[in-house]
Formats: sequence, C-alpha cells, structure tokens
Amino acid sequence: MLGQDNSESFSNPRRWGVLVGASILIFVVYLMQYQISALALLISPELDLDSIELSNLMFIPMLVAAAIGFPLGALADKFGARIVVGLCLFVSLLGAIMRIFAADYSVMLIACMLLGFAPAALNANVMRIFGVWFGPKTNFAIGIYYASSGLGASVAMLASASFGLPATAFGFSAALLAIAVAAWWAIVKDAPPGVSAHIGEHATTKNIFIAARSWCVWCVALITGFGLAAKSAYLSFLPQAVGAVASIQEANELAAFVAYGGIAGCALGPLVCNRFRRTRVFVVIVAVVGSAIMIVSGFLIFRPQAVLFFLAGALSSVTAPIVEAVPTTLASLRGSIGSAGGIIGTVSLLMSYVLPLVITALAAGAPAEMVVLSGACFACTIPFLLFLPGLNRSMKNSNR
Repeated sequence: MLGQDNSESFSNPRRWGVLVGASILIFVVYLMQYQISALALLISPELDLDSIELSNLMFIPMLVAAAIGFPLGALADKFGARIVVGLCLFVSLLGAIMRIFAADYSVMLIACMLLGFAPAALNANVMRIFGVWFGPKTNFAIGIYYASSGLGASVAMLASASFGLPATAFGFSAALLAIAVAAWWAIVKDAPPGVSAHIGEHATTKNIFIAARSWCVWCVALITGFGLAAKSAYLSFLPQAVGAVASIQEANELAAFVAYGGIAGCALGPLVCNRFRRTRVFVVIVAVVGSAIMIVSGFLIFRPQAVLFFLAGALSSVTAPIVEAVPTTLASLRGSIGSAGGIIGTVSLLMSYVLPLVITALAAGAPAEMVVLSGACFACTIPFLLFLPGLNRSMKNSNR
C-alpha cells in the first residue's frame, strides 16, 4: 500500500468492487474511443469528413489525455482519486451525449475532446487506487484493468457497426458510461476503512517535485511509452503488411490475434510473474522474446501465422502492469503517487503518438519494415527494465 504493508486492508472484499468498477469504466472508455474507427465508413460521409478530420476524431482523446494527465494526478494527491476521476467522468459523459447529436465536424471534435478526460483521470490514478486496495498484488489489478481496456477496443471493432446508425451506437455507449459512472460513485472509495490513502500530505507543487525527481517514475514512463508505442504501431501496421499477401478481411482477422494476445498478456502476465523469484529476470526475458517475435513476424509476413501474432500481442503486454506497480511500493513516493501516475501517463501517451510517426518515416511507408521497426521499438524497453529500481523488491512484497 503506497510503501506500507497492511495485509488486513488488502484482504478487504470491497477491493474487488473497486477493481470491477474501474475495469468496467476503462472498458467503456476504450469502447467509445475505438467506435470512431469502427464506424469510420459511416461517419465520414455523414459528416463530410476528409482523412485528416477523421484522424483527428480518432486521436484527439489520446492527445487530451496526454495534456491533462499530469495535473489530474497531482490534484488526486491533494483531493483524492475518487473525486478527481469522478468529476472527469461527468465531463466525458457530456462528450458522449454530444456525440449522439453531433451534426458536423466541429461539434464531434469537441465531443471527442471531452471523452479524453475519463482515460486521462483513470490512467493517471490507477496506481494510486490499486496501490491502496491491492498492495503487493497491485500488478494483478493493473493487469486486469489493462485487459479490460483491450477488451473494450475489441468489442468496439466487432460490434459497433451492427447498430447500423452511428447515433445508435453512440447512444448505447453513452448509456453504458452513465451506468459505469453511477457505479464508480457508489462503489469506489479512496481507501479501506481505517487506512490512510495519504491524501493531502504535501502541497501540490511538492508532490509534483517529489514525483519528478524520482528516477523510478521516469524509468516506468519510458518503459510504458516504448511498450505502448510499439504495440500501437504493430497493431496499426500489421493489417497493411498482411494485406499484401491476403485479402483485407483475412488481414484484419489475423491482426485481431494481436489484440487477443494483448488481453491475455495483461491479465495473466502478472500471475505468471508472481511465480518467479526474480521479477527483473522474468520481464527482461519476456521483453527479449517478445521483441524478437515482433521483428521476426515482419520478415515472415509472406506466411502470416495467427499464433505468432497472438504471442507478439501477449508478450508485449506483460511488462506494463508489472512495472507500473513498482512506484506504489516506494516509501519515497508515498502521498505523491497521483503525480507519479500523471507523469507516467503523459510521457507514455506522447510517446505512443510520436514514435509511430517516426517509425513510418524511417520505413518510408513500407508496411513490413514498419512491423519490424515496431519490434525494435519494443526492444528499447530492455535497458530500462535492467535498471528500474525496486523491481525485485516489488516481487518480494507480492510473495508475502
């Protein structure tokens, strides 16, 4: 628990409600974000969008989340994650309702910008929330949380078009978000009864300074950033690469195995890791093998294999929940976990936006080369995994 061991608080049954509430929220948030991609063929003619405008609608929530994640994390250190996240959810709910009635690009863009408040607040404070409630099992909780986000994206791609009209699909997701927001306020608390969440221990500027001077925070941010950028680029470029030797439908079906593997990696990776004595050895091996599989798949694109893509998705998803649990074990960050989460969220989201563009430029737009470079991008996590402080200690705590 944020640098303290209190096994009684970690066994509180309410923690499962907190995990379910947060997971349902991130599921709905990612479902809403990826609905734009899934409904692109319907939205573009309806709103008379060009390719740039469509891309803006797809990615603007990510840019908003990167811009405001840092201050939202710092505010949670001062006022608590429940209030900060809860208020941001109302902002996103407003955006979700606006999407239903949006009749032009400008209104839709504003609505999508408002949607970015929910993932910004959630991702900035996931370490604070789960660190208090799950303590040494924080990596497990974060893994389930990330798996839920991947599931939301998958459901959006598979089910959104079945609604027929974009407004109907947007109305359905807005209703789900309203239910999830109500559940958040009813279920989620900042800490178990009698347990301190270390809210307001320092002035906001001091929390920011404490988090910003921690090498652990920046190391986790870079690991998460390289990993998220690599996964995003790999999944985005793979259908184009496979499409050179298969139909578009077959290419998308094969690429979907990356998403399926990602869900499995997020959910099961921490559980497997908890069986090992040395976390660092485990995550480094996973990163080496995962990046190798991603790179090899680019060279073998003429013979696409679903198993290979599943493994690439799974292994590239294991490290994030494990390393993001590390800051919650450090006493030096107690009371500043929200600020730490804000830094990690902002840096990783910016990297996930910029690095795929760099990969595209280096590969000169060649899909197979972009897949290979995505694997090389994931390999960049390895040096930081080797020197991430507190990684093996986090493992000891999880085995108590």
